[in-house]
Amino acid sequence: MYVNDFDQNGTIEQIVCTYVGEKSYPMVLRHDLVAQIPPLKKKYLKYESYKNQTLTDIFTPEQLKNQVVLNAYELSTSVAINDGHGKFELKPLPGEAQISPVYGIEVHDFDSDGKQDILLGGNLYSVRPEVGRYDASFGLYLKGDGTGNFTAIPSIHSGIKIDGEVRDIITLHSAKGDIILTSRNNDTMVALKAQKK
Repeated sequence: MYVNDFDQNGTIEQIVCTYVGEKSYPMVLRHDLVAQIPPLKKKYLKYESYKNQTLTDIFTPEQLKNQVVLNAYELSTSVAINDGHGKFELKPLPGEAQISPVYGIEVHDFDSDGKQDILLGGNLYSVRPEVGRYDASFGLYLKGDGTGNFTAIPSIHSGIKIDGEVRDIITLHSAKGDIILTSRNNDTMVALKAQKK
């Protein structure tokens, strides 16, 4: 992400880029970029002229000289495993955890086998139409093996099927067993009963 007052109007702009091979291209579409930085409309009168432009094509060295560059190197939904000696190992979760953004996470021994498991929920609907909404998750149960590895359990076996934009997951303990509460953006809560092994 490149952060700068590119058009020197006193407002900071952020431009997120992505790599295709060795080249980095802005993810923002032409109409959004010229709405944010109107002087670029003269340079890019048509979408065709904006195609395949890099940041150094769009802006002059003078416009880029004060930019702040922020890099993201790991975008996988991951778990940080504490080795007990002050160090953590970052481990990406299984592929099933990568299909949609995650906002709700609960770590708990859901199946009472003495090993910590993970329950994930997410999705994001309020996105620009050209990107498409992120709605592939119906919740995911990851069974832990006690050594920092997790296996995705299909919903047909786990019973987890939560539609909507999950924003938080908590476990409530009661004398009658654990209840998993899931909050959803602009929607009702979902309550699930944790199953004993």
